[in-house]
Amino acid sequence: LTNFSWTEMARSQSVMLLTALVPSGLAIACCAAALVLPYVAELMAFVGALLTMSISLIIPALMHLALMGHELPWWLLVFDGCVLLLGVACAAVGATSALQCLQVKLSSAGDSVS
Repeated sequence: LTNFSWTEMARSQSVMLLTALVPSGLAIACCAAALVLPYVAELMAFVGALLTMSISLIIPALMHLALMGHELPWWLLVFDGCVLLLGVACAAVGATSALQCLQVKLSSAGDSVS
């Protein structure tokens, strides 16, 4: 504690407070959205399909090509290209499926109102 000032302690406490409040706030916002929005599950499926494939397949393959592309053998370039194509295809199929599900639910909700 000799080299630890009160300013640093206050800063670390505020960081801990923010670390606790941000996830809690996001959880409360998601719960509120689920209560207010009628088809939040389909919306989350659409966003999840796009973001999951982007984060897990597309961006890593693109970064590998961007950073190491000129040093890679041809077979690794082909492999990265296949991973990119797989990621784009999975994102497209997932997003299309989520949008079709949302369209079906919206059309069935419109039929029940009429």
